[in-house]
Amino acid sequence: MTTTSTIPPIEVAPPQATLMDRLRQETGELHRAAERCDFQRSLVKGEITPAVLAAWFEQVLPMHRALEKALRAARSDEPWTATFKEDQSRERDLLADLEALQSDAGAGAKTAATIGQPSPATAAFIDAIGHIAAGPHPVALLGVLYVLEGSNKQKTTCG
Repeated sequence: MTTTSTIPPIEVAPPQATLMDRLRQETGELHRAAERCDFQRSLVKGEITPAVLAAWFEQVLPMHRALEKALRAARSDEPWTATFKEDQSRERDLLADLEALQSDAGAGAKTAATIGQPSPATAAFIDAIGHIAAGPHPVALLGVLYVLEGSNKQKTTCG
């Protein structure tokens, strides 16, 4: 007499999504809406002039500076603080891009000291970064990092 036993299935818990995975999943529609705006469409099509691109970089640069400063200051034993790595800093890249755009236009190269004042919207964004960093949940800085860096660049895991 042969008896067969059935091995019960092993239940495997699905892998836990990282914070960055959750941001990517839960903001998907917002990303699609942003990609449909005129500026993004023109940028992708290569229709943006060097002057317009330089003006955009001049606004993005102070946002990155503020965020990166806040992320560096937040370093601690908290697992989320390891998400931002120094090689993700964009200041040097943005300054190099501005220099190249200015030389293409025959104008003097922009330096950290010659970047214009932030627009009111950029200044408000920078203020928001400061409020987040000083608030009770500085982990929310990762949401700002996600917005500035894009959904496909933040594949680092964090708690």
